[in-house]
Amino acid sequence: MSDDKHSSPSSDSLCPGCQGEGSLLLPCGHTLCQACLQLCQEELGQDGPGCTECYGRELLDSVLKGLLDSLFEGQLRQVGSSVEGGETVEDGDLCRQHREKPTQYCMEDEELICDQCQGEEHEDHECSSIEEATQECKRELRAALRPLQEKLEMFNTAKQTSQETSEYIRRQAQKTVCLIKENFEKLHQFLHDEEISMLRALSEEEEQKSQKMKEKMDKLTDEIMTLREAISSTEEAMSADDMAFLKNYKKKSERMDCSVQDPVEISGALIDVAKHIGSLKFSVWEKMQTTVTYNPDF
Repeated sequence: MSDDKHSSPSSDSLCPGCQGEGSLLLPCGHTLCQACLQLCQEELGQDGPGCTECYGRELLDSVLKGLLDSLFEGQLRQVGSSVEGGETVEDGDLCRQHREKPTQYCMEDEELICDQCQGEEHEDHECSSIEEATQECKRELRAALRPLQEKLEMFNTAKQTSQETSEYIRRQAQKTVCLIKENFEKLHQFLHDEEISMLRALSEEEEQKSQKMKEKMDKLTDEIMTLREAISSTEEAMSADDMAFLKNYKKKSERMDCSVQDPVEISGALIDVAKHIGSLKFSVWEKMQTTVTYNPDF
């Protein structure tokens, strides 16, 4: 290492090797005196780092990296070195082949690559920077996302329509239940009125025919009393002595000629059950037709 690469001696700095004054400021930022620097170059060679501190750090980093690679081979881990911006790079984010941070994106193979990969197997491929590839991929995803968003909106609209239809069906069913009950209430009322009307007609017929039978029974009772009195009077006259019997015979004989008509059966005395029951359903159905209306709106 030539002397023009070194700065002038610094009186304020002590050599970390011999603790002597007059140490030189090396390009790496460390200080060594001329004697320690010459000794370091003799030991490490002119192509060496030229600084014992830098050499020790490089040696230590190399040993630690070898140990970590052997211990965590095939596992995700964080590398102790920092990348630009102070970010820590995970081992899984490094290029598997060259163990370097990817700087490019292969558009053909759709994978992250490092600079060495681009110069080797991806030399003829279309590659872009990570930023450009990110923007391009995002544009493609946005374009692919648009029909999915439109379809999602269509499905949301269909779901909303289904919910509204379901609510309308519920209200429609409730209204229909009220209409059914209302119509049946009218039918029940109509049938009730018809029942009352038919029962009233039956009661009137019963009253009329019962009155006729009562009148007939009263008349038969009177005729029975007349016949009983004639029989009793005749039997009494026949039990008298001969003089008395003959004396009253003509009078008694005249009373025996009382005209009593034979009982006559009353036509249609019984209730006409067939009239009330035989065509009941049909007659009610005919009357019901006058109250039934058809509404095509439902």
